[in-house]
Amino acid sequence: MIKIAGRLLDDLAKTKLGGRFLSKGGRELIKSSVPGAAITTALSTLTTGNPLAGAAIGATDLLLSTGAARAMARNPKLAGKFLTQIDDAGNKVRRYEPSMAQNIAMLTGSVVAPAVLEPMLSQPRYNESDLVTALQAEAQDQGLTQEQQMAQMAVINRLQQMQTSPGTLFQTQGLPQASPGLDPYGLSRGAI
Repeated sequence: MIKIAGRLLDDLAKTKLGGRFLSKGGRELIKSSVPGAAITTALSTLTTGNPLAGAAIGATDLLLSTGAARAMARNPKLAGKFLTQIDDAGNKVRRYEPSMAQNIAMLTGSVVAPAVLEPMLSQPRYNESDLVTALQAEAQDQGLTQEQQMAQMAVINRLQQMQTSPGTLFQTQGLPQASPGLDPYGLSRGAI
C-alpha cells in the first residue's frame, strides 16, 4: 500500500501542477497528513458501518489537511522549514519540519472532514411512504395501549360491583348472605 502511494506521488510529481504542489515541502506534508487520515478512515468506518463512507471521509481528510498546510507554505511566517540532519549512516538528509500553524491546519482537517461528512453518510434516508408507515404504526400502538387501559379500568370497575367482603377485595361467593346493608359483618349470625 505504501509502495503504491509512493508511485502515485512520483507520477503526480511529473505533472506541472503536481510538481509545484509537491515542491517546498508538499511531499512531506502529505506524509505528515497520512496518519491522521488513516485514523479518520478507521474511525469513520466504525461509526458509519460503511467502509466506502470511511474511505471517502479519510480521503477528504487527507485532501483538506494537506491542502490547508500547503496553502500556508506560501506565507513565509506560516511555512515550515527544511532541516539538514545526518542519518545513522553519516549521510546528510534534508527533511521538512511543518510549522505549528501547518500542524494545526492538518489537525483541523482531521476534525472537520468527519464532523461534516459523517452525518450525511451515516443517517438512513427516509422517503415519504416510510415516514407515513412509521407514523401509522405509532398511532396503532397508541390505540392498542388505550384499548388495554380501557379494559383494565373496566375490570377494576367490575371488581367494585362484585360481592366482596366489606373493606376488602375478597369475594364472598358461595357464602350465605344476610342483607349486606343491614349486617355487613355477619354479626347477627354470631360471627364475632
